[in-house]
Amino acid sequence: MDPSQDPIFNIQLNAQIIAALLGGNFVALVSEMDPLLLAPPTEPLSEPSSDPSTEPPTSPIAHRRRFQEDPPEDEPPAKYARYHENEKPIDYSVIELNTCLIMRFTEEDGKTLLLNEELLPNRFVRNIISQIPLSVKDRMNYLARFRQNTAEYYADTEDDAFDIEGKKALLYNLRDKVYTAYIKEWRLRAIFRKVVHRLRINKIDKRTTEEIDPITLSVPEKPVTVYDWSVKKKFVFDAKSLATFIESKLLYNEGGFALPIFPSNPWTNVEFTYAQLVSIYYQLVAHGQLRWGLSTMYKYDFNKTLWHRYHHSALTMSAIKTSLIRLDSADARELLLDFILSKVDELQFRSSNRLDSVYRTAVQKMPTHWYIEECKAIAIIHYEAEHFGYNRLQTINQRCLKLFKKQKDFIKDCGGSGGPPHPSGGVPPPHPPL
Repeated sequence: MDPSQDPIFNIQLNAQIIAALLGGNFVALVSEMDPLLLAPPTEPLSEPSSDPSTEPPTSPIAHRRRFQEDPPEDEPPAKYARYHENEKPIDYSVIELNTCLIMRFTEEDGKTLLLNEELLPNRFVRNIISQIPLSVKDRMNYLARFRQNTAEYYADTEDDAFDIEGKKALLYNLRDKVYTAYIKEWRLRAIFRKVVHRLRINKIDKRTTEEIDPITLSVPEKPVTVYDWSVKKKFVFDAKSLATFIESKLLYNEGGFALPIFPSNPWTNVEFTYAQLVSIYYQLVAHGQLRWGLSTMYKYDFNKTLWHRYHHSALTMSAIKTSLIRLDSADARELLLDFILSKVDELQFRSSNRLDSVYRTAVQKMPTHWYIEECKAIAIIHYEAEHFGYNRLQTINQRCLKLFKKQKDFIKDCGGSGGPPHPSGGVPPPHPPL
C-alpha cells in the first residue's frame, strides 16, 4: 500500500508541514489538543499477501495492535453483509430511528466537515454530524436522539426495502459511531480555530504601527489590546482610562434616573462584542484596574438587561448621588430645589417672598457654596431613605433646622435680603404684589 494514500499518514505529515511554517507556538498548541497529530509519521501497515510463504509471522504485539485498531464490536454481524444480486444503491436521504424520529438529508449534507471521506467513509454518520446545531443546549438534545445503538430505515414500499440489510450494516453500533465522529470533528475544529485565530492576530499586528490611547491621546502605560475582526484592526487602550470610560457608560444617568449604556469602542463608537468584553475583563484584572460596573456585569454574562434588573437599587442611588453632587443638569437642580423648598415650608422657615428665587439662583450659580453642599448631603439621605423605605425623618428634620437657622447668612452671601445680587451692587427693588 502506498504511504501517501494512508489517511493517518497524510494527516500527521500535513500537521508537521503546518507546524514548520507557523513556528513553535503552533506545535505547542496542537500538542496540547491532540499529541497524536504531531507524532512522527509511521509507515502504514502493508496489505496482507495471499501467499502464505511471504506472510510475516504474527507476534503478540501485532495481534494486540490489530485488536485495538479493529475492535470486533465495531463490525456488523455477518448476516448484514449478505447482499442481493439485484441490489439497488443505498438511499442516503432518509433514516428512521428506533425512537420513531425520521431524519431526512440532502446531497449537500456531509460536505462541510473537516473529516474527509477517507477518515469518515460512513455517509450516514457524515450526514448526521453535518446537521448538529450551533448552540450547546440544542447540540446536546440533538445527540441524545442517538442514545440507542441501533436504527432502522424508512421505506415507502416493499420494493424499496430489499436493500435493508446493506443499510443495517452501515447503521450497526450507530451511537458509538456518531459520538466518536462528533468528538473528532469538534477537536479538529477547535485546533484549526486557534490556528486561524493566531494567523489573523499575527497579520493584524504586522499592519499596526502606532499604539495611542484615544482617551488620553498618549502611549498606554498598561496596554489593553482589543482586536476587531469586522474592520481587521487592533485597538490599544490604557487600562485605567478604559476602565473609567466603561464605568461612566454603565453608570450613566439623567436627572436622577439610571440609564446604563452598553460599553462601546471609543475609536469606532461600536458596542464591544461578547468575546471582546471577556478579553477586556481579564486584561483589566491582570492590570488591577477593574471597576464595580464591569465586575458585577461579568457575573451576569455581560447581559445588560439582567444586570440592570438585579442592581436597579444600586444604580438608582448612584444616579441620584451623582446628579445631586454635580448639579450639571436642569433636572438635577430641580431635584435638589424640590427637597429644599418642601422642607422650608414644612419647618416654616420662609423668611422672604422671594426665597424661591434666592435658592434657585444659588443652586445654578453657586453650586459649591457651603450652604448648598449641606443641602445636598441632607437631600441624599432623604432620597435614600425614601427609596429603601427607611424612617430617617427625625434625623433629616434636625439637620434641616440646624441649617435653616443660618439662612440669613446664606441670603447675605447671595447679595441681598431676598433675591439675587443686583448688577449695581445694591439691593434689588421688592417684588411687586400680585
